[in-house]
Amino acid sequence: MAHESQDVDDKIWPPHVEHIFIEIMVKEQIKGNIKNDVFKGPMWEAMTQELNKRIGTLFTTKKVFQKHNRLQGKQRKWSQLLNRLGLGWDEAT
Repeated sequence: MAHESQDVDDKIWPPHVEHIFIEIMVKEQIKGNIKNDVFKGPMWEAMTQELNKRIGTLFTTKKVFQKHNRLQGKQRKWSQLLNRLGLGWDEAT
């Protein structure tokens, strides 16, 4: 069962909104707007504005940054699990 904080996060950040946010971050990374694996201050404001424009909400930069940190934590846990289990990506399958 999910924790209460996870339930709140899921209501504020439903999967389609989370997906749009990830798309925005990937786009900025491809454009080279990330240094040493870190988005700098002005990029957070730009990404927040783009997200708000695309989904019609008023997220603050702080909330967007916090969501990034939660996503990063999930990715780290997933990677640790895959490494522990010996699973990996097989292009053929």
